[in-house]
Amino acid sequence: MLLTFAALSLYAQRYEIDFNAPGAGGDLQRVNLVDMQTGAVIDSFQVSHEHAILEGTLQGLPKLVRITQPGSRGQMATLILDSTPTKVTVDKTKAGDGINAGVTISGSADNSKIDSIAAQFNIHVAEIMKAYASVRASAEQNGGKPSPDAIQKYQARLDAEILQMRKKMQNALNENRQSLISLLILAETSEILDKSFVVTYFRDYPFASAACLKRLASEVKAAALRAPGASLIDFALPDESGTEHRLSEYIGHGRYVLVDFWASWCGPCRQEMPNVKAAYERFHDKGFDIVSLSFDNNREAWLKAINELQMPWTHLSDLKGWKSVAAQQYQIQSIPCTILFGPDGKVVASDLRGEALAEKLSTLLK
Repeated sequence: MLLTFAALSLYAQRYEIDFNAPGAGGDLQRVNLVDMQTGAVIDSFQVSHEHAILEGTLQGLPKLVRITQPGSRGQMATLILDSTPTKVTVDKTKAGDGINAGVTISGSADNSKIDSIAAQFNIHVAEIMKAYASVRASAEQNGGKPSPDAIQKYQARLDAEILQMRKKMQNALNENRQSLISLLILAETSEILDKSFVVTYFRDYPFASAACLKRLASEVKAAALRAPGASLIDFALPDESGTEHRLSEYIGHGRYVLVDFWASWCGPCRQEMPNVKAAYERFHDKGFDIVSLSFDNNREAWLKAINELQMPWTHLSDLKGWKSVAAQQYQIQSIPCTILFGPDGKVVASDLRGEALAEKLSTLLK
């Protein structure tokens, strides 16, 4: 009996969180403790007078967890659950965008580090929200439409803040790769991280299979297919006349080839087309071609758009929309999307928009 108890104690550890939610009032009657690696609810606890003690015994600590309110889509706090007594205070009046906004956490060294990283991130979120408030103020002064100057200033501030956020979070990820802290950062900030950084980071990443990273893992897998150096995934699609062609007929034969995933009904695709066309006219004679793969369902709409937009290059489509073999093979989830292949058939770059395509080609085809 004593041996059995001793064996269990090696694996099960006690946890305790002193949870406080000043200002929550009577609406907050219960909170859940959710395991972010599995998505499972660890336990549920009653809240009384804006306070609760979340305690129990659990195997496999530490764990990255979220404190959530049942029936609410938002999270209240994210922290590392370990054997160190922890205090969490959630100030709903300060809640907002960011990591643990309005939340203070004290306890283990890892949770103190989370608090510090969150504070660094949230400083930049606050600056972005200030800039956005200026755009809204401009819109109110101009009949609902912000001035071009206000939009330009906002975009400049947004770009600058995201650049700083990205740098800080990627540094924090590199410093905490083997810690659950990295899992929190990826779960909360993946949208502002450099995609090539994330693809590289995911290689042999110990928490890659976590439930909270399911969508990101899928995006990483898709991005890896379009990462520089990746080989062509070959498949066949019909052209305008119905004749099937493989991508390998056009790619890997000594020329740079842009594969452009688009559709006639896609507004951003049509807006981007003048840039694609300008690059084609400028660099075609120097060794540049385009193969457009359409996610259209309607043949007439597809052919009409090709004619209207004056796209004098190769066009392929199985007219299956998002169920197209092109979308499935390259895991395309949004368009426009482009992949630039080199003369050897390997990926050179992806998603070159605006002037970026011409700039890239000018360095490759001098």
